[in-house]
Amino acid sequence: MKISRLIFAVLLSLILLSAHGAESWQKNGRPAANTASMKSKDGFGAQLFLTQDAGVLQKWNTPELPKIAPVTKARRDLPILTVLLFAAPGTDRSGRADVMCDFIAHKPDGSLYGQQLNAVVWKREYPAHSGIQLSEGYMGIRIEPKDPAGTIRSRPECMTTSKKIDLVLKGTFQVLR
Repeated sequence: MKISRLIFAVLLSLILLSAHGAESWQKNGRPAANTASMKSKDGFGAQLFLTQDAGVLQKWNTPELPKIAPVTKARRDLPILTVLLFAAPGTDRSGRADVMCDFIAHKPDGSLYGQQLNAVVWKREYPAHSGIQLSEGYMGIRIEPKDPAGTIRSRPECMTTSKKIDLVLKGTFQVLR
């Protein structure tokens, strides 16, 4: 029951955001409150998704709104993708946006699990009013059989150079025995 509510909340969030062609995260036409995994500042918004849906990158490039199934309990030996949705990063004079991200994940004991530093989220022309985009860069995590059970914490930091904004997001998933 809890997972179905989470999936519903994620899908509702996507519908609300895409319905407005968001210049920032919106809910009922107003800026949405920041959460650990979804933040906005001065119009730039980013949302973290942890998913084991390997087809999410291909699904995003279809005309229909994709359903991104979040992962809360990871299966071993199946990659977890750390992806970002973002909107309104701002552009330079030529119309290009430059958004980077440091993806960092920590093991249950707090030590570093993995990192993907300076990943390109978007570094090209960003058409005005283009709405929400999926990050080009992401980090993959594969839980090996020998890895400890517990909570893996993901902490991506997104940076947009044109607006000079940093957003730190947080997400977690459980690794079972």
